[in-house]
Amino acid sequence: FFQAEDGIRDRDVTGVQTCALPIYVTKSVCMVVTPTGTGTGFMVYCGKSAAYIITNAHVTKGVAIAKQGIIVLFDRGTLTMPARLLQTDPKKDLSLLVCQLKQERPFLKIASVKPIIGDDVCVIGCPLAIPEILTFGRVARNYNLNVFEDMDPMLVLNVTSGPGNSGGPVINTHNEVVGILTGAFKDIPGLSVAISAETLKNFLKKCIDIPSNCTEYSLIKIK
Repeated sequence: FFQAEDGIRDRDVTGVQTCALPIYVTKSVCMVVTPTGTGTGFMVYCGKSAAYIITNAHVTKGVAIAKQGIIVLFDRGTLTMPARLLQTDPKKDLSLLVCQLKQERPFLKIASVKPIIGDDVCVIGCPLAIPEILTFGRVARNYNLNVFEDMDPMLVLNVTSGPGNSGGPVINTHNEVVGILTGAFKDIPGLSVAISAETLKNFLKKCIDIPSNCTEYSLIKIK
């Protein structure tokens, strides 16, 4: 079950998730447009004048650090603004963006508890440049795939994804981020791969100073 604005809603008789996520969750997610394509991103912190957005490194491939060249679209494309690439780690497949805001926006909390096999999750993304597409599934495996050298532990999800979903948040039933979608199995339809929240936290610690009380909106320092 997922927590919606008006409480917790059940599944229908077909087993399809019928609830809606809180508005602040979807408002934290954006489409990321680069010269080479599109992906998904989400805000991990928002100050009074700037928002910090996480996406995949392969989404921002070819964009230079501290240079313009990225556009982020919030609210189904009705709010568009330029963004800069602050930091990227191709091995972890993570990039941190920053954009200037005229007003504060909600951001997503990163989960402190690791997901276990069978946990319900929701992935929010922009497949084929269609904003705010929600797909529901479960954690199928939580371990190191050993596909790439020095790769951090990842999640395997029985969630369908497509081009443009990369960088989208994997949300648990408490509306917290437990992973970042990074790809799918080419020969196994319906299975996707996500970077763990632990890896995301370690990446952010190297990039920015986030206040311990992340419920307060205040500026953060770039390292």
